[in-house]
Amino acid sequence: MTNRFGNARLRGLLVMQENADATAVELTLSLLKDTNSVIRSRAFATLQAMSGKNISDDDPAKWETWWAANKSSFTPRRSAQ
Repeated sequence: MTNRFGNARLRGLLVMQENADATAVELTLSLLKDTNSVIRSRAFATLQAMSGKNISDDDPAKWETWWAANKSSFTPRRSAQ
């Protein structure tokens, strides 16, 4: 998630979404402030998919607040496959 190559970070987001656990949320949160707008956008979409929440697609602080309130009881939303 900290690789200097954007494509590697995008691939990492796919893995986070597939694993959708608390660690995946924490790692994805860090990319909400990425310098690359495509990665930021994908990070927001990944969090929405993992959580089932539509909090904000441009406000990392709202997601961090949500995580602080829900971290201990987080249950990932599983997509139908």
